[in-house]
Amino acid sequence: FLTAGNILTFARTKSVDQATGLRSRLPVTAGLWIAGLLAITGMPPGGLFVSKLLILRRTLAAGRFGLAAVLLFALAVAFAGMTAVGIKMVWKKKVAAPGVTGAADDAAPPSREAWWSVAAPLALALVVLLLGVSLPAPLSRLISEAAAQLGVDR
Repeated sequence: FLTAGNILTFARTKSVDQATGLRSRLPVTAGLWIAGLLAITGMPPGGLFVSKLLILRRTLAAGRFGLAAVLLFALAVAFAGMTAVGIKMVWKKKVAAPGVTGAADDAAPPSREAWWSVAAPLALALVVLLLGVSLPAPLSRLISEAAAQLGVDR
């Protein structure tokens, strides 16, 4: 959401077709945008990957192969759709549309992003990455206790 705000401020539009060329104009925001996109689609090492993997494992262990296939298909469709949009925004060259005001074209020099506009999303991305790689013991205990209260073993 924070990088989306940076993109909206830069492009002055909510149109994906007009918010393009981010790689050359907002390189840090573009990198964070792709990292967020990969995290939200459940790519490793993010926490969503672990949860989706656990759901898939349990589904297969229960012998529900049809449901597992539907789950994998839905995940693939979501991943393909979201990455198609994200990649378009980051790598597609900016094409000026008649009468549309917005970001400058790709020939313009890259914008120098203000440190405060990328500091919070960068810090949150690092936290998400760290939690995907290693869950601190107190947080792991808290999750286990919550799962036990719900009657779910972890």
